[in-house]
Amino acid sequence: HYFCGKGYEDALSKCLTHCPSGSLMECPDGEICFFNTPCDARLLTKAPTPPSPTTRPTTPAPVVYASKLNKYFCGYDWTDAQERCEIWCPSGSDDDCPDDQLCFAFTKCHAVDMNGMT
Repeated sequence: HYFCGKGYEDALSKCLTHCPSGSLMECPDGEICFFNTPCDARLLTKAPTPPSPTTRPTTPAPVVYASKLNKYFCGYDWTDAQERCEIWCPSGSDDDCPDDQLCFAFTKCHAVDMNGMT
């Protein structure tokens, strides 16, 4: 029950910095370690910070099997995209592909048949 504060009341009101050995060295500058506070170090566990908002959805929209966009894949040329079927470009835009590749339409590949590999 050792916690840091600028004064005893400050330590009580914040219950923020635990100083388990009772040493002043464990406290931020300008604060000292107070003993016998009602603060509980076991309650200091914080929830992880949520991720920052993104400009694009992080969960893809449901895929309609019959959509022509399901056959758009990235490659160095159309033959490469069709043979590898590795990177789906769902918007039909080159922006979905690595910098050195383009998005090609009407390949033999199909996004839905990739079984979660997109």
